[in-house]
Amino acid sequence: MTQPQLDLLGLSSTLPTGFRLHHMEFYNWGTFHDHIWHIAPDGNNSLLTGDIGSGKSTVVDALTTLLVSTQKITYNKAAGAESKERSLNSYVRGAYKSEKSELTQASKAVTLRDGSSYTVLLAWFYNADFSQGMTLAQVFWLKEGNHQPERFYVTADSQLSIKQHFSGFGSDINQLRKKLRNIQGVTISTTYREYATLFRRQFGIQSEQALDLFYQTVSMKSVGNLTEFVRQHMLEATDVRGQLDEMLNGFENLNRLHEAVTRARAQIEQLVPLCDGLQQHQQVSEAIEALRAAREALAGWFAGFHCELLQEHISKLEQQASQLTHRLEKLAAGIQGLRDKENDLHRSIEDQGGRRLREIEREIRQLEDSIKRCKTVYRRYENACQQLELEVQAEETQFYANQQQLEKLDTQLETQENELQQQRDHNAIQLSLTKKEFDQLQREIDSLRQRKSNIPLRNLAIRQQMIEVLGLEEDDLPFTGELLQVDEQEAEWEGAIERVLHNFGLSLLVPERLYNRVSQYVEQTHLKGRLVFFRVQDQRRQTRMESGTLASKVRIKPDSEFYEWLEQELSQRFNYYCCDSLDEFRRHTFAITQSGQIKSGHQRHEKDDRYNIHDRSRYVLGWSNVEKLKVLLQQQEALGTQGQQFALAIQQLEQQQRGLRKQATAIRDLQTIVQFSDIDWHSPTLGIEILQQEQRGIENSSDILLQLQQQLQDSVNERQQQEIKEKQAIGEQGELRNKLSNARDDLQQAQELAADSGALPDEAGIVLLNQWREKILGDTALNLRNLDKSQRDMREAMNIRIQNDTAKLSKVTERIIQQMQNYKNDYPTETSEVDAQLAAGYEYRAMLETLQREDLPRHEAKFKQMLNEQTIQSVVMFQNQLEKERRLIEEKITAINQSLQQIEYNQGTYIKLRADSAPDVDVRDFQAELRQVLSNTLDNDELYTEERFLQVKAIMEKLRGREGQVEQDKRWMQKVIDVRNWYNFSASERWRENDEEREFYSDSSGKSGGQKEKLAYTILASALAYQFGLARDGQQKRSFRFVVIDEAFGKGSDESTRYALELFRKLSLQLLIVTPLQKIHVIEDYIQGVHFVHNREGRYSMLRNLGIEEYQAEKAKVAVPLQPPAS
Repeated sequence: MTQPQLDLLGLSSTLPTGFRLHHMEFYNWGTFHDHIWHIAPDGNNSLLTGDIGSGKSTVVDALTTLLVSTQKITYNKAAGAESKERSLNSYVRGAYKSEKSELTQASKAVTLRDGSSYTVLLAWFYNADFSQGMTLAQVFWLKEGNHQPERFYVTADSQLSIKQHFSGFGSDINQLRKKLRNIQGVTISTTYREYATLFRRQFGIQSEQALDLFYQTVSMKSVGNLTEFVRQHMLEATDVRGQLDEMLNGFENLNRLHEAVTRARAQIEQLVPLCDGLQQHQQVSEAIEALRAAREALAGWFAGFHCELLQEHISKLEQQASQLTHRLEKLAAGIQGLRDKENDLHRSIEDQGGRRLREIEREIRQLEDSIKRCKTVYRRYENACQQLELEVQAEETQFYANQQQLEKLDTQLETQENELQQQRDHNAIQLSLTKKEFDQLQREIDSLRQRKSNIPLRNLAIRQQMIEVLGLEEDDLPFTGELLQVDEQEAEWEGAIERVLHNFGLSLLVPERLYNRVSQYVEQTHLKGRLVFFRVQDQRRQTRMESGTLASKVRIKPDSEFYEWLEQELSQRFNYYCCDSLDEFRRHTFAITQSGQIKSGHQRHEKDDRYNIHDRSRYVLGWSNVEKLKVLLQQQEALGTQGQQFALAIQQLEQQQRGLRKQATAIRDLQTIVQFSDIDWHSPTLGIEILQQEQRGIENSSDILLQLQQQLQDSVNERQQQEIKEKQAIGEQGELRNKLSNARDDLQQAQELAADSGALPDEAGIVLLNQWREKILGDTALNLRNLDKSQRDMREAMNIRIQNDTAKLSKVTERIIQQMQNYKNDYPTETSEVDAQLAAGYEYRAMLETLQREDLPRHEAKFKQMLNEQTIQSVVMFQNQLEKERRLIEEKITAINQSLQQIEYNQGTYIKLRADSAPDVDVRDFQAELRQVLSNTLDNDELYTEERFLQVKAIMEKLRGREGQVEQDKRWMQKVIDVRNWYNFSASERWRENDEEREFYSDSSGKSGGQKEKLAYTILASALAYQFGLARDGQQKRSFRFVVIDEAFGKGSDESTRYALELFRKLSLQLLIVTPLQKIHVIEDYIQGVHFVHNREGRYSMLRNLGIEEYQAEKAKVAVPLQPPAS
């Protein structure tokens, strides 16, 4: 196939031009360890090759680190690495593999270098046209505690080397800085920005996009998304931030004015109902005051009616009093005549025996009183004798016999009372002790149910307090008894073993790690009990338990950390032989019987039978407390029964004591009756019968006496009737006098009240009172009976109305004050000197008047002016700037197309970039919103409308970032104001002859591999020419001409590779091609050197430099692969 011809109209050059890489060195970078390695292309194209994993990408990453900001680099990107596979730290340390940590099982990097080494990258770029060059260098080292390496940047206008200028300074990096500063023309920078500014100025690189494009070129396989490539690498970002900030700041002022307008409106909306409420408050207050005045005058008003009614009433009472006086005089004369008649009849009766009859009647009355008194005392006497089981006879001899027994009975009762009290106290004490023991058992049972051990609660309480203070667990400080248990097959020895090991089982075991803390706690704490603890040290010795001994019959909890210590203690301290007979017991030095007799040596014997040897309630060994719990429950049940018996006995004794107290009271009662005559009611009864016989005898002896007595009785009866009438008349007279007096007093008060002009209603009050009388009383006529009720009814009704109106006024007041307070809260500045009180109502009215007459119109006028003259104009200027950027983009695309038109893409065709409006919804909506804001701006002088402002506000708030959507709006803003995003880019292949389209390329999709590669190289070449500022007229020679292409040629076709190499040669670009040797037959015609990378043992990379002639000579000698560099 014929090689496509390229015509770049002067871009091509036979001589190297611009700044090119002549020499590069690196020390302690990646797997290039402890040696200064270098490549020396001398400004020519060269090949960097080697096996996979040999270190090619390591060299490329060194170059990109020197030229590109670390924040933008993904190391080993050309090999498709993830962002975290390699890092600056891994390169500086020399990581070469990963291995699993035995401790954490996590992956861990294995490195060639520790933190004491340092790393240097260095490159020398030279421009032959200007005879100028620049050394770029970066120095890295690790600081303790920092994961990211420290670094500084170096630029120099002369060629430096690592061996001469970056070594021999000792171990202090500051000494290296000092050494470099002493070299003329060397500049040390601490930031990439300062460093990049220096070399970009020297190399003629106009924008950061050029370096971004350089970095993208390293790993570019194809253009991919053509739109994104053109936006990011061929066009500058839109610089409208200044106009945007100015527009947003202007809008802030407008928004504050709008807030002032809105504020004034809101203030008016709040003040109008507030002032209406003040008017309502005034009206209700006046109504209440009028009604209260009428209510105060109500008494005087009714007093006038009262005077009239009382005068009529008094006149009637005076007439009734006169009639009653005449009737009383007549009754008094008749009564006196009857008394005279009675006196005459008394004298006649005396003459006929009447004196003796009066004496008999007096004596009978005296005897009746005596009978009544004696019967009362007798009932007390009878009840007391029954209580004391004495004979109850109204006979004098028996009475005195009972009196003689009282002292003896009193002594007996006192003795019995003392005996019963002693018995009752004894039972009460026993009940208290039983209850205390019952409660203690209950606590022990409750504790046992919550655990498995048999340790008593009092011991557990001491441990619980200790572990709470020390922050420990129960398992950290076990009791010995919790870890020991008698073997189930040795149950017959359980009681004896429990008795021997009882105190040992209540001992606490303290491991060595806790000894200091526990001993300090015990020293400083009042334990409220006895505690024994053992310091358990790790003294492991071989122990042997002999069969038949106590130790062999005890099991140790197997999972305990104290197992060996307990085993040793049991074998040493409690190595008693368990003897079934006394003969066997006597033979052994240390022995024990099942009944609990213990032999310690030849002399000491002990048997403690204070408690039953089989009493499980005292057992402390074992990690199961089921049996102990059963015994304690049985003991508790027995104690409960015993307590009930004590309580029943106390109840019976107290009942007996109450009976004795009743008998003692009976004795006291009998001792107060000292004479038989006090209870003898039979003697006066007999005396009455004798007197009555005498009375009947006198009355039956004379008929004249009977007639006189009858006449006397009739006269007495008549007189009594008349006296009753007289008494009633006197009562009526007194009542009538009281009525007259009260009526006259009422009349005087009524007259005084009516005469009190201050209490009388005025004309308006009389009208109001008549209205209320008609409303409440209707047509009811007033009289003395209903006058007070009528006044009360009217007063009550008026009170209710006043209360209701007062409540209404209170609500209105509360609402007004709340409205005032709300207004003060909403507008504290305007109301700082105004109180939220009714007295300040006139100030709120004044504020409303000012707002309606002055503030709102002024704010609206100023807001309208600013919207017209500033905000809308700033939007116009902002849109004009965006339009300017749009035109610049189109001009740049035109310029790029002029460059592309010089490149022969296919025979007779060239590539043209097309810029079409992007279909992005956000961009289209943004453009539409801008147009909507500015619509009719030339035709309408009155631009201010609320709708227009809201349109402006919507777009401004989104540009500024709305609350809760700041990040989302920021991304939207960055997209829509970057005019590059207004376009989508595509490529059109066109015939030169007639400029018709031959083929359309959109994001290189749907094309063959060769077509994609060719389009990528063509677009890349035009982008490099544009960004590197390569001039067509030969005038601009201060340009950067170095490009690294990693792996791209190794995967493309031979034809596309040659096309790209030829294209880059025409652009006079120096290439560092990174590819395997299989493409060498295509590439070797375009390169002057080979840099061969080899990795020894998978950890040490090496580099060998060959000229192309040297490489070809070695290749001609043997048809074998190129030998790696010597170590």
